[in-house]
Amino acid sequence: MRSQVLLFVFTLLASTSLAQTNMTLLSNLDFPEDASDVWGYVAPDGTEYAIMGLNESTAVINVDDPSTPFLRDQIGGPSSIWRDIKTWDEYAYVTADAGDDGLLIIDMTNHAVFDTLTYKYFKPLLNVNGIMDELETVHNLYIDENGIMYLAGSNLNGGGMLFFDVATDPWNPIYLGAGDVRYSHDVYVRGDTMYSSDINDGFFSITDVSDLNNPQLLATQNTPFFFSHNAWLSEDGNTLFTTDELADAPIAAYDISDLDDIQFLDEFRPQATLGQGVIPHNVHVLGDYLVISYYTDGVIIVDATEPDIMVEVGNYDTFTGPGTGFLGAWGAYPFLPSGIILASDINTGLYIFQPNYERASYIDGLVTDANTGDPIIDATITIDLNLVETKTDLAGNYKTGVHPSGLYEVTVDHPVYEPQTVILDFIEGQSITENFQLVPLVPFAFSGQVIDGGTGSGLVDSKVVVESEAFTYELTTDLSGGFTIPAFYEGDYTVIAGKWGYNEIELTEQSFSEMNNSVTVTLNEGYSDGFALDLGWTVSGDAMSGQWERDDPIGLTQGINVIPEGDIFGDVGRKAYITENNESIFSGSVTGGATILTSPEFDLSSYSDPLIMFETWYVNLAPGGPGIPPPGDDTLKVFLDNGVEQALVREITFSNIFNINWVAHDLAVADFLQPTSTMRIIFEASDFTPGPNFHYTEALVDYFRVEEGAVSVDNLLDDQLDWQVYPNPTSDRFILEYELENSNAPVTLNIFNAIGQQVGTYQVHQGAGRAEFGQNLESGVYFIQMNSGDETSTPLKLIKVKQ
Repeated sequence: MRSQVLLFVFTLLASTSLAQTNMTLLSNLDFPEDASDVWGYVAPDGTEYAIMGLNESTAVINVDDPSTPFLRDQIGGPSSIWRDIKTWDEYAYVTADAGDDGLLIIDMTNHAVFDTLTYKYFKPLLNVNGIMDELETVHNLYIDENGIMYLAGSNLNGGGMLFFDVATDPWNPIYLGAGDVRYSHDVYVRGDTMYSSDINDGFFSITDVSDLNNPQLLATQNTPFFFSHNAWLSEDGNTLFTTDELADAPIAAYDISDLDDIQFLDEFRPQATLGQGVIPHNVHVLGDYLVISYYTDGVIIVDATEPDIMVEVGNYDTFTGPGTGFLGAWGAYPFLPSGIILASDINTGLYIFQPNYERASYIDGLVTDANTGDPIIDATITIDLNLVETKTDLAGNYKTGVHPSGLYEVTVDHPVYEPQTVILDFIEGQSITENFQLVPLVPFAFSGQVIDGGTGSGLVDSKVVVESEAFTYELTTDLSGGFTIPAFYEGDYTVIAGKWGYNEIELTEQSFSEMNNSVTVTLNEGYSDGFALDLGWTVSGDAMSGQWERDDPIGLTQGINVIPEGDIFGDVGRKAYITENNESIFSGSVTGGATILTSPEFDLSSYSDPLIMFETWYVNLAPGGPGIPPPGDDTLKVFLDNGVEQALVREITFSNIFNINWVAHDLAVADFLQPTSTMRIIFEASDFTPGPNFHYTEALVDYFRVEEGAVSVDNLLDDQLDWQVYPNPTSDRFILEYELENSNAPVTLNIFNAIGQQVGTYQVHQGAGRAEFGQNLESGVYFIQMNSGDETSTPLKLIKVKQ
C-alpha cells in the first residue's frame, strides 16, 4: 500500500559543526521514521534519484538539484529495519528482512510524475533443493552487468543465494537456481564470479557462477574479526575490500589475483575514533577510492590507490550523538554521474554531499641499528603526534601514508633505542623514502624478592610479572624467593606477584632506573587469584573448540555484548579464564563437548566457615539467521570437590540477551561439602549439540578468593568510609577514590538508576583503592553505594551528561 502522507522535514545546512574533510554537505532530508540503505537511480532522461529504505516504506527522492531534493513517491511496506535496493533498466528492487511480502519491484517509467510509480510485491512459490516454499523475506541483493539478480539471506535455501534473470522481463524475474545452503549476508558479482559475505561463517567466499545450475566454490577467506559483512571489488579486479560489522573492526584489503594464495594487504580504521568501538558497515569502490559508511562516524573516503596503504582523505560525520552502536550512517552511494554521494543516516535521513577526492602522500624506508646495521623489528613510526602510526616488519621496513600533504614531524622509536625525529615535506600523490639508524640504549640489571608476610622468609616458586607499555617479564622466584632480569630498561612498571596459598598483590606506578633497580614484594597467606599469573589451574575436556584459556578478554559486540572488554573490575591484573578468546563467537564458541577448568588444591581445614567467591560471565545462544539469535539451553556448571566427594554447587543459565554482565557468586562451602585440606573448584562449559545447530557459548571466570565467612563487619557506614567521585557531572567516566577501615567482608560498589534499578556492580579492593567506572552508562542521574556484608553506605548521587 502506498503511503499518501508525505511527512518529512527538509533542512538545507549552509554551515555545520560536524566533523568534515573534503566533503561539502549540500542538503539533508529527514523523515519521521528511521532509515536503512540508499541506492541511486538515473532515469533515461538523466534525472537522478535516491531510493532509500525506511522502516515502514521505501522513499523515491529526486536529487537532480542536490541542494533541494524532494520526495517523488513513497511506497509502504512491512515494518523492517533492513531494506536494501538495487536497480536494473527502469526498475528498482527492494528487499525487506521482515514481514512476508517478498521482494518489492518498482517500475520507474513514470518517475517524473508525483505518486504515480507502479509497484508490486514479488513472492513466487519456488522449488529450492526439492522444497516448495514462497519467497517472503530477503536481506540483501545484487544485480550484475548481465541482468542476473542474486538474493542473499532470504527465508529460502537456508539464507543461501538465489539466482534470478531480470534482463529478460524486469517486471517478472525468472528463477534460475540456488547456490550453496550457507547463509549469505551480502553479495557482489562481476563477470562470472560471485563474492559472498558469509557473516555466520566469518569469511567471504568466491564462487564461479558461469553455470548457475552448478556454481563452483573457488575460495574462502576469513576476515579480520570473523564477521564478514560486505565486500566490494577494485576496478582492476585484483583487490577485494571487506567490512566486519563489529566494534573497532577494520576495512580490510585482500589481494585475490591468485585464488590459491589470497594475501592480506592492509587494514584501515579511522584514526580519530581508534579504539572507541565504532562499527564499520558498508564499503563501495569508486575508481581508486573507497566510500565507506560507518555507523557513528558518518561517511569516510579512503584513498586506496595503493591498497596496502589505505589512507583517509575525506569524511563527514552525520551522527551528532555520543558513543557507539548501530546508530548513524547506514549506506553511502557514490556512483551517480553527477559525482554526488548519497548517504543514509538511520536517525536523520538522507544526506547529499559533494566530495573532493584528494590523493594521499606516502613514506617508506628501513630502520636499522646504528651500531650493527641489523634491521629493527617493531619500531614505531609516528607522524605528527599520532596522526598516523605504523610499525616496521620482520625486515625492518615500514610503509605508510598521510593526508593532507604538508610538513610533518616523523618520529621513530623503539623501547631499547634512542628515538629519532625528522621533519619531512609530504607532497600529494608522491612517496618519500626515509631510512633511520637508531642508537641502542644501555640496559642494566634488575632484581627483586618475594617474601612471606608472616615469617619474612623468601617464597620459592612464586610467580612474578614485571611489565610496562613496552616490556613484559614473566618470572619464577628461586630458593631464596629472588629473581633477576639481566637486561632491564628505565621506565614506569607494574609488578604483580603471587603464589598459590597466598593473596596475590599488584604494585602500580613503580619507577625503576639504574639507581632504583630492585623491588621487594610481601605476600600474606590466603587464597586470592585474579588470573594475572599462572598459579596452577588446569584445563581438560573434549570440546572441539572453545577450550578455557587465561587471557585478557578482547571485547566482542555482536548485536549484544558477547565478551567483555577486559576482566572484572577491581581484581589484580587484566586477565581472566575465558573459553577461547576469539574475535568471533562463531569460531571461538565451545562446541562438540565440554571444557573443564580445575583449580589447584586448597586447604580449608583451618577455616571455621569458609566462603568461596568468584565472578562469572556467561552467554549461550541458539543458532539463528540474521539478527540476534535466541538464548540456548546449555549451562555453566560449578563443582566443589573435597577429595572424597564432589557436589554441583552452581548451574549458571543464560536467558536475557539484553542484560549480560559479570555476576558475583559466594558459596558457603559447608552448605555443600565438608571442608577439607584437599579442596578443588571446577568450572565446566559445554555444548554437545551436533553439527550446524551447535550453540554459541562463551564463558568467563575471574577473581577467585576464599574468605572467612564467620567474620562480621560491625559497621560500614560513613564513619568508616572516606570516598570521593570526580568529575561529577561527567560526560565520560567517573573516578572513585576511597579508604575503607576495618573491612573483612567482600566489598562491592553498586550502581542504581534514578528509579532504583540496579544497573551495575563491581567488586572493589578492601582497604583503599582507586577505580574508574561508568563509561558505558547513558546520560542521566545515578546513585552509588558501597556494600560490605550486611552493611550499606549512604548513597552518593552522580550525574552523567551527554558528550
